[in-house]
Amino acid sequence: MPVQFLKDGSQIVDVSVQTPLPVSVREQVAEPRVEVLWVGLTTVTTASGGVSRDLNGSTGADDPTLVYVGEFRQFVWVGRKSSTTDALDYVIQARATDLTGNPLDTGWITIAQGTISASDTWFRVVFPSDGAGGFDQIRIGVSRTTGSDYTLQSKVWGIR
Repeated sequence: MPVQFLKDGSQIVDVSVQTPLPVSVREQVAEPRVEVLWVGLTTVTTASGGVSRDLNGSTGADDPTLVYVGEFRQFVWVGRKSSTTDALDYVIQARATDLTGNPLDTGWITIAQGTISASDTWFRVVFPSDGAGGFDQIRIGVSRTTGSDYTLQSKVWGIR
């Protein structure tokens, strides 16, 4: 039995090259999906041996802050630091992993770094700035160069 459809709301016709099935074309733009990946408190201290503490509190140079984030193209890190007299230095690094979650190579690629000024208590950092994510692991290291230890409250979102 041939496939038929109602043409122009009044006539049943067979599907053929001359009378193909009607198609409705719609412009659909995929809305970005945002997910919270990390929320917490970090004590900001002076970098020890050139290695800053990550948001999880780890000083291990090989420890990631975020894992299994390859499906995200961009990240937004927002926060508030309790000090109004000390700057916040940050370095954001990334790397790829194999199927078992082990890094493909040693070390990290630095994808963002900077300083949040002493007077700014609230901040927002978007990385990578070009939206070219795809990294499996991210490390967000924070430190201060002078002053006293202080608390950093922050949250990281991933954008698909």
